[in-house]
Amino acid sequence: LKRSPPLSLWDGNIPKNFEFNCIPEFNVTEDDKAFTVVTSVSNYEKKDIVLNFDHDKRMLRLTGKKHYKEGDMQVESSFEKAISLSHDIDASKLDATLSDGTLTITAPKKLTLDEQ
Repeated sequence: LKRSPPLSLWDGNIPKNFEFNCIPEFNVTEDDKAFTVVTSVSNYEKKDIVLNFDHDKRMLRLTGKKHYKEGDMQVESSFEKAISLSHDIDASKLDATLSDGTLTITAPKKLTLDEQ
């Protein structure tokens, strides 16, 4: 079993095309009708991303993980982000779309008595 030397920023062992993947930036906005979460996940495919919602804690959890080979190295890239959502959202209508590397999650607000 051949082992690759550990990567170091100091000794120049990092391949030239090696990507450092950081936790994606999340943009959360709110309007009268919904909360919207937008993030760039361009380095991930749909199969690499898991979105869960904990109804009791009102917690939206997004994780991404992928494995790939970089030269003779096996690389794992991952992120996890949890967002606490307001109690006035309608969890049954949560929606997520992935388009051109951008994930958009929409959490509609519950209708008020006046709106029903």
